[in-house]
Amino acid sequence: MDVLVETLNTGPRLLLFGAGHVAQALCQVLEGTPFTVELVDERQEWLEREGLPASVHRHEEAGEDFIASAHFDPERTYVAIMTHQHDLDQALVAALIDKPVRYLGLIGSKAKWHRFQARLEQRGFTRTQLDRVKCPIGLPIGGKSPREVAISVAAELLQRYHQGASDATPEAGSDDPAPG
Repeated sequence: MDVLVETLNTGPRLLLFGAGHVAQALCQVLEGTPFTVELVDERQEWLEREGLPASVHRHEEAGEDFIASAHFDPERTYVAIMTHQHDLDQALVAALIDKPVRYLGLIGSKAKWHRFQARLEQRGFTRTQLDRVKCPIGLPIGGKSPREVAISVAAELLQRYHQGASDATPEAGSDDPAPG
């Protein structure tokens, strides 16, 4: 008996929480790259927006429900959190912080991240756990429009991916472009 084993979907996978303007643009920018994008949002109307590439896998469900059933791979799973609610962003960070992912990013300012860190520390999260989170996300290109932010985030994700899956992952919280 012959057995054929075919490996599928071995490239990077982006779990993108929130389907707002920046996420929509990020899905478009990542089209044609090695990334498979899975977009998670409870809002059906945002998952069905015109212009969202057909290759994007859409999950109409609560982020925490998706997390409970998702598979995470420390070499190829990347996560970006960019929902429409700060409290939801914080809940997702808490739910994802110990998952085996290559990248865990949160859209927002340094001030937002400092507030989140203080709240999460009060809940018992350690500095080591919090250092896994990259916030703000994206390369510092200076643009503020949704498309420009999406380009900066895509560039950071692609940089991290192309620097090699076998590299050790540095502290994600630093502002320096980090290998791995």
